[in-house]
Amino acid sequence: MNEDQLLKTHRDPLDPWEPAHAAARIINTQISLYPQSHNPAFAATQLNALTPFNRKLKPDEEAENIESFLWEFWEVVVNLSQAYDEFGIGDEAQTCILEILAELKKIEAQEVVIWGRPNKLWGNLPIFGPVLTEFYGKW
Repeated sequence: MNEDQLLKTHRDPLDPWEPAHAAARIINTQISLYPQSHNPAFAATQLNALTPFNRKLKPDEEAENIESFLWEFWEVVVNLSQAYDEFGIGDEAQTCILEILAELKKIEAQEVVIWGRPNKLWGNLPIFGPVLTEFYGKW
């Protein structure tokens, strides 16, 4: 799926998790291409297109708040990292994921307010720490 297709993607009101599913598909595709032909910069662009303010919504549809989106997004990242580790290819998958995250951090992202505090959308990796804390019980 190219960037234009992602930007035109309408969220299915019957599937509130569609952006998370799309993020998983994007990351899984890159992991399957790693290391020969993966493209972490393209994946980062695709993932950024999934944010509530970049996605096209139906006229009667309301975007979720950024905190909710990021919580779901980081859960996808952690779950995929753990799943590939259990399959015995965790090192390659995690390296690929880290390369995608490094590219996300490079995106000129807008400032968002998370829990009352200003953050750079991707630069500060907002909400990633709390998601890790929930998964592992510590940071």
